[in-house]
Amino acid sequence: MPKPTPQVDGALVARFSEWKERGPLYAYRQQSKLTMGGVASTLGVSIGTVQNLEDGNRDPRNKPYWPNVCRLLRAGRHRLHDAGLAREWGQWLESKPQA
Repeated sequence: MPKPTPQVDGALVARFSEWKERGPLYAYRQQSKLTMGGVASTLGVSIGTVQNLEDGNRDPRNKPYWPNVCRLLRAGRHRLHDAGLAREWGQWLESKPQA
């Protein structure tokens, strides 16, 4: 007997898409017209890591590549300090839509 196909909550998908677009790294990458591969190379991580960061599945603030994330986003958004970026990233993660 085939497994039932899970139902997709269209409203949740829409909320997640809107939330993801507000993410610091995704917004920067889209604005700068960079590929995931380009960002991955700049940060010294894999494309999968970039995807996990953009999807909110990985928090970079305690990772060795956090300084690279800060440099990248500071250059694009004229950040004054890394603490502000860390706070913004944390607030964004806390607002992730839940099923």
